[in-house]
Amino acid sequence: MADKMWFGIPTTHMQWVPCPSIDSAIQRNRYIERVRFENGGGDARRSPQYQMEYQLSFSGPAHEVEGIDSFNKFAQGFYGDGLIYLAHPAAYETNLFSAAWASPGLIEQGWANIGSTIPTFAATNTTTYGQPTRTATWNVSWEPNTYTKSFIIPIPPTHTLHIGASGVATGTGVVRVVPISDGVFQTPQDLTLLSKSASTRMNKTFSGSSYSAVQVHITRTSSAASTVSITSMMAQLYKTGTTSALPTMHYQGEGSTGLVFADDAIVETYSYMHPPRKGISTTLLEVEAWR
Repeated sequence: MADKMWFGIPTTHMQWVPCPSIDSAIQRNRYIERVRFENGGGDARRSPQYQMEYQLSFSGPAHEVEGIDSFNKFAQGFYGDGLIYLAHPAAYETNLFSAAWASPGLIEQGWANIGSTIPTFAATNTTTYGQPTRTATWNVSWEPNTYTKSFIIPIPPTHTLHIGASGVATGTGVVRVVPISDGVFQTPQDLTLLSKSASTRMNKTFSGSSYSAVQVHITRTSSAASTVSITSMMAQLYKTGTTSALPTMHYQGEGSTGLVFADDAIVETYSYMHPPRKGISTTLLEVEAWR
């Protein structure tokens, strides 16, 4: 499946779709305002966080039901109106978490909160292995049935997800991972938190042969007062069975929270009439972090 990516709505339908064409773009959009002074100087203000935008183009057989026509199905709501998630091959071995989930200290600068309460911040005290300089701490609220904030990572059937979080917890505070299979949430599994000053960045795996995605959130397992302090989180996808050495360095987040179609998947051109081929383009915009 080297030419495919894992795509869809984890609670209803995930599938292989064609990888985008080479002229596709991934943008990180910030708000920025520029000011030009009368004396020739100037200044600029910009938002601390950015929004991921995927401008994707595809080409393929015109009548391949599970090919590029799949994007029209998702855009039209054929599989429901849930947020879209994708496992983009270019990000497999970087960090599949979004920026604020990978480095929660960014929340102090104005990024959207990833927990259910307002965190406090402190110096990490060590920046070995590329760790972020700030650590976020939450007094975790009790959410036994629902979760205010979560992060979903799709897992292609041919790959294994490696995941880990560096930090400490008190009480019954945990970073919880809930696998998803056939659209159903399975038994939760809690991460063993890693030392921020050690070389291990990921210590738990989930196979795509068993699960189509996982949902990650910060919570506690009882009503007892609990805290969770996180310096960094990492997630990567490797082809199942490979023995690639896992990185010791922290990588910044390259993924995104849930996406929506910012336009319809539009049939643009028929590049060949026999056999018929066509091209489509669509834009997927990150929205979940701010909802």
